[in-house]
Amino acid sequence: MGEQQQRDVRRGRLIPMHRAFAVLASMLYATSLLLARGVEPLVAGAHPSTDVVAEAAGGLQVERALLPPEAGLDAQTILQRAAARYPNMHTGRVADILRGPLLLSYSREILTPHSLLISHLLYTWPPERARLELRVMEGTGKDSISLLSETGGWLLVDGQRVEVNRRELQAKTTGYSLQSLLKVHLEFPDQVSTNFGADKVSYEGRQLDESNKMLHLIALTSSESRPHIVKIGIDAETFCLRKIFYRGAAGLSAFSYGDFRIAVPSLSLPYRIELTRSGTREEVVKIKQIEVLAQSPAEMLDPASTHPPARRGIYNAISTEK
Repeated sequence: MGEQQQRDVRRGRLIPMHRAFAVLASMLYATSLLLARGVEPLVAGAHPSTDVVAEAAGGLQVERALLPPEAGLDAQTILQRAAARYPNMHTGRVADILRGPLLLSYSREILTPHSLLISHLLYTWPPERARLELRVMEGTGKDSISLLSETGGWLLVDGQRVEVNRRELQAKTTGYSLQSLLKVHLEFPDQVSTNFGADKVSYEGRQLDESNKMLHLIALTSSESRPHIVKIGIDAETFCLRKIFYRGAAGLSAFSYGDFRIAVPSLSLPYRIELTRSGTREEVVKIKQIEVLAQSPAEMLDPASTHPPARRGIYNAISTEK
């Protein structure tokens, strides 16, 4: 961790995870895959490298045989099948659930250059209220609580309450949301229909990934993004989006998605995200809980209260991984 980043972490402010994942959202002009990079320590001024990753042992650094394309399939058919896994994200039950009220709990582990494990707990209530709790479980840093209401924003660190710019805090809490963390999956159908035309993609073949999942590799033949996205990996059995490959200053990199579960009814999402670079796995994000909340945020937005809200119901997340 750089000196500036260490100072920021010690101040207890956190940088949204979506920037580490979200770097692609601003880069995918032609392909517009809109991957939400969300893993930077949530600290103002800390901007990690935009080059995330080449798989660790068993990943991109290991030569794996590229098998011929599966007979009867082409790039468009594979992409359409992958997009069909997702329900309508704009209307209906799933859209209502994602708008909140919602609880999202996940951990982010930074493996290099210094070990750091942060627990994220984000409560959101529509239209723009949120409570973000960040706990440093391992490594150096300060716990913090951010509160966002209709009237203002506050940061609590070491028992001190500081009023902060509401608009900036809203942007940061949005960066920690499920929609930012898994933007690439939630918006995948829209991107397939608008940006993955037949003249921009080609079916390269099949290949086993580091977890021995067979992937259809779809190469992007026309991309103006920087870093340059070169291909995506679709699970040959389930048609889940499992890999994003791109080339940046550090060479070939990838985001890996695994542990797919039924997050909410009719919606399977990855509960594990890995970022690696130059043969080293650098960061791991694990989603622990996605839960629908009661519509009663007042006590959660009171700095004097630490009581969680009443629960309206829980959607059990069942892993589909073996």
